[in-house]
Amino acid sequence: MRKKLSQTELKQLKKEFPQLKQIAKGLIEVEPQLFVSPFEHWLSIEECHAIYDQSKNPERRQYNENLLQLIFEYSDGQLYTWRFKRRERVYFYRITSLAHLIKLCDVRNKSWESGCRFHIISPALKVIYEEHWDWTNIFNLFEGADKDIIEKLVKEAGLYVTEVTDDC
Repeated sequence: MRKKLSQTELKQLKKEFPQLKQIAKGLIEVEPQLFVSPFEHWLSIEECHAIYDQSKNPERRQYNENLLQLIFEYSDGQLYTWRFKRRERVYFYRITSLAHLIKLCDVRNKSWESGCRFHIISPALKVIYEEHWDWTNIFNLFEGADKDIIEKLVKEAGLYVTEVTDDC
């Protein structure tokens, strides 16, 4: 169940993430970013096609679910998301429980070619965590974000931090 934010919560969220509406609409890209994947390296097109038939692998889904659970616990349940309504109006919502977070992210139905279905705002970590393509998810880091803590959570979940190279 989505719960709309109070004016006080919305003001606090906008204070911590000043350009949140522009980010939600895709008008601004946040730098730096941290890329997370169940694979140790960026997949080539051939590798993506080779694992496509194995995309029902529950182990990869479990890693992502573990990470969501760790983020929820670290943030003491203070997580938010957004959705669009009528004419691209952005509405922000509080995630009410771990079950709500898991259902929202729909990790159990994820495949390598699905993506960009969820965005999770964590004021405790000072990040926006978003699903992306080819099993890669992205942490958009904001001022005050502790990269070491995020990397620790990622490794604890069984995932890898993937560095950006010229090949990708």
